[in-house]
Amino acid sequence: MMAGGVTSFVGMLLSSFCRSLSLIYLTLGCMTGVGNGLAYTSGLLAVNDYFSRRKATALGLATAGTGVGSFVLPLLTQYLIQVYSFRGCMLILSGLSLNLVVCGALLYPLPAGKKSANGALEAEAADATSEALIDTAGQSETAENKNSKDSTGEKVLGQSMTTIKSRTSLERSGRGFCMELWANFDLKLFLNPYFCLLAAATLFISSGFKSVAVILPHHAQLRGLDDMTSVLLISISGACDTVSRFSVGLFFDIPHLVPHRRRIWTLGMLLTASSITAFAFMQNLIPFILISGAFGLTSGLFMSQLYCMLIDLIGRERSRSGIGLLILCFGFGVAVGPPTAGALKDVTDTYQLSFCVLGASTFVGFVCLCALDVALMTQRRQRRRLNLNPTLDISVDQK
Repeated sequence: MMAGGVTSFVGMLLSSFCRSLSLIYLTLGCMTGVGNGLAYTSGLLAVNDYFSRRKATALGLATAGTGVGSFVLPLLTQYLIQVYSFRGCMLILSGLSLNLVVCGALLYPLPAGKKSANGALEAEAADATSEALIDTAGQSETAENKNSKDSTGEKVLGQSMTTIKSRTSLERSGRGFCMELWANFDLKLFLNPYFCLLAAATLFISSGFKSVAVILPHHAQLRGLDDMTSVLLISISGACDTVSRFSVGLFFDIPHLVPHRRRIWTLGMLLTASSITAFAFMQNLIPFILISGAFGLTSGLFMSQLYCMLIDLIGRERSRSGIGLLILCFGFGVAVGPPTAGALKDVTDTYQLSFCVLGASTFVGFVCLCALDVALMTQRRQRRRLNLNPTLDISVDQK
């Protein structure tokens, strides 16, 4: 997270000095995007490591900051641009991004040698055990040769053994780090059909609802709203998003609702698709406000519980890799959605078709989630039949 904060700071700072759009793509787009991605992923992994009970509430609270930012930053950015121009706005926002470094410093790692929330032993415990065995072997070998060496030879041998152990430790640490880093890229998850359905749903839904914040202000301006009121719609959506993330986390941790939260979450994506499509037909301020609020509530439901659904699906032991791969799919959707919406606007000279396409993309994600639910229900029925009739030959995917 600290590295992400520094990268985001440098990207915004450099963008304030850029004179061409291509350089802004590189600094504000790539560098700041990479920095924010590092910070966001680190925060999710910290929540995953520290919380095993009431994880829906924990994830809802952890992601609620995104909703607060969606509420505050559009108005703040509009004000800063009007007062200080684009360059001054980027300078101020780059300073704000350094707060990520402070937040990262507050994320203490789990104590070495203890089990983390996913039940796996920390790697430091294994390294310490291996180091102790090597030390013991080195001491035994030195003791066996002690009687046949003079004092000078003993000193040289001791130094040699220390050097060998140090080099061995460094080599093993380097290999261990590389192996651990590679182990985090668990691409075998894409062989799991359930994970593939969730990843496809994430891609389509993110390309739909994440594009709304980009095109909604201009769409509202074309319908006759002024600049500040158009930006206010994003803030209204962000406020409702924050309320949704916090309340849904508490709601989904109610014991009687835990078995049904995936279906409730899936239904919310249908409402998200409907609200996105409704933007295409809005003409006046009041309908815009109402739909913006509804969109914020449903999109907050998706973002706050996406990773909770992932953990329910693949388990905590593989959730670290799963979160990274799911964020990758999410990023692809965000990268594709806004350019597609803008291209459709250039062709039709209106955002009406753009909102319809974005709503359709979100609806495709809803269909993927429905297929996931049907597949899981079918698997449960097969397991029940197998338990009732042990002689029945049914291949059940154990994920």
